[in-house]
Amino acid sequence: MQVEMHVPQRINSLAFNMRQWMSSLEEKCANSYRKIDAHLSEQQVRDAIPTVSIIIGAAAFGLWRNSFGAALFAGIALFFLASIHGELKRVVAAVSRREREPMATGNMKRETPAIEPRRSEIATKAIERLQPWVAGETSLTEEDAKTCCAALIKS
Repeated sequence: MQVEMHVPQRINSLAFNMRQWMSSLEEKCANSYRKIDAHLSEQQVRDAIPTVSIIIGAAAFGLWRNSFGAALFAGIALFFLASIHGELKRVVAAVSRREREPMATGNMKRETPAIEPRRSEIATKAIERLQPWVAGETSLTEEDAKTCCAALIKS
């Protein structure tokens, strides 16, 4: 059974106009991007991303809630979140840099403490006791779980 649909001429012209408008908007955005890309460095673009995101997010929240106060509140909240994100990135970079580089004081190198053989054996036994439970062969009692976890924590 085939149903023939009649699409009014004005809907066709509206769809055609929308396609033209979208293609012209796409072309304008591409041209703007090319102009901006020519003048800004990659670092400047990366530094601008949080600021632009805060402004767009605050505006979107304000429009969604239809309130200037909501936009202001969202802008403040997003600013604090962006600041926290930036500080966390700096902390992670400092920690990873510290782990990669040897200590700055003389020829002293950081040594990782050697695992005692006894602790290694205890950890291996605890893991061996847990393997049947992981494989689904046996059930794990609370007492077994506590002893295995205690052994693993000690090692």
